[in-house]
Amino acid sequence: MVVESGTTASRLIFSTLLIALTLLAYFVPYYDWDLVAYTGAAIALRERDVKTIQSEAYAALRRELPEDDYQEIVSGSAFRRDVAGNPDHFSQQLRFYQIRPLYIRLLAFFRTAGLGYVQATRLLSALAFLLLGLVLLRWARRYIGEWRAAIGVPLLLITPAIFTGARTGSPDALSALVVTLGTYWLFERKRLLLGASLLLISLFLRSDNVIFVFFLLAWMALAKNRPLRPMLAGVLAVLSLAIVVAINRVEHGYGWQVLMQNTSSPIVNPAEVTPTFTAADYLSAVHEMVDEGRESSVLVFPFLAALALLSHRLTREWRQLVVIVLLSSAAHIVLFPHIEDRYFVAGSAIIGVAVLTGLLSPPDVSRDAVV
Repeated sequence: MVVESGTTASRLIFSTLLIALTLLAYFVPYYDWDLVAYTGAAIALRERDVKTIQSEAYAALRRELPEDDYQEIVSGSAFRRDVAGNPDHFSQQLRFYQIRPLYIRLLAFFRTAGLGYVQATRLLSALAFLLLGLVLLRWARRYIGEWRAAIGVPLLLITPAIFTGARTGSPDALSALVVTLGTYWLFERKRLLLGASLLLISLFLRSDNVIFVFFLLAWMALAKNRPLRPMLAGVLAVLSLAIVVAINRVEHGYGWQVLMQNTSSPIVNPAEVTPTFTAADYLSAVHEMVDEGRESSVLVFPFLAALALLSHRLTREWRQLVVIVLLSSAAHIVLFPHIEDRYFVAGSAIIGVAVLTGLLSPPDVSRDAVV
C-alpha cells in the first residue's frame, strides 16, 4: 500500500471545493414545476381530498418560493394555469410522480421534522450531491491518487449533467448517489448483496433506473470472469423488473404511451384520455430530441467514454462497465426519446471516473496501490 505525500493538503482542498459547491447548489436552487407535483404527492400520503391536496401544495410553495418563481409555476403556461385551477387535473398529475415512493416519503418525513417541502427538496439534493462527491473521490483515488482525484472530481461534479441535479428539487441527485454507490460496492468491492441492494433501492427513487440496474446485474450473471455468484445476480436482475412492475401497479402509474404523449405535449387530464401516441409521433419525438440535443450537456459524455475506452490504462472490467453505461443510456433514449441531463446523472458520474482513470492513472499503479 502506497500513501501519497501531501494527503492532508489534498483532502483539505477537496473538502473546501466540495463544501463550496454544495452550498452553491443549496443557496442557488433551480425551481421547476415538478416541485409542486412532488409536494402534492407527499401531501397525498396522508390526505385523500383532491381539493385539500391541491390547496396545501400551492400554499406550501407560496410560503417558501420567491414570488417570481411561484408565479412562473402557477401561471407560466396554459398547462400550469389549468392544473393550478383544477384540483382533479392536479390530482391526475400526481400519478406521474408517485412512482418515486421513497422520495416522496422522505419529503413527508422531513416535513414532520419541521422543514418545509421546498426546503426538504433542496436539502436532500444538496446532501446527496455532497455524498456523491465523497463516493467519487474514494473511487477515483484508488486509480489516480489523492491529488489528481482532489482536483479531477470537483471538475467532474461541476459539469451541468451532475450539478444541475444538486440544484433541483427532485430525486435525481439522491438517485444518482444510490446508483453510483451501489455500482461502486458491486463493481469495485465485489459485494454483490450490498451493491445490488442499493441498486434495487434506487428503483424506488427513479423507476427508470431499472434499465441500468438490469443491464449491470445481467452482466454479472453472464460474465464468466466475475468472481460473484452468477445465479444470484440473475435472480436479482429479474427482481429489478418485478419491483418496477409492482411500483407501477401499486401507485397506478401511467402506461408508456401516456408517458410519451405527455412528454411530447403535457396532458392536463391524463387519467381521462385515451393515449394516441403513434409511430409517427415517436419519430416526431426523436426528431425533436435531436433538435433539442444541443441544449443537453450529457451528450459530451459518450465522447468522453470513447476517450476512456481508447486508453490502454483502462482495465477490461472498466471497459465493460463503460459499455454497460452507454448501452443502458442508449436503451433509455430508445424507450424514452427525450434527453435531459437529470436522466443520466449516475451514468455521467461513472463515465467521469472512467475518464479520470483512463487518462490520469499511472500505468504501473494498481487499483490497490492508493487508499
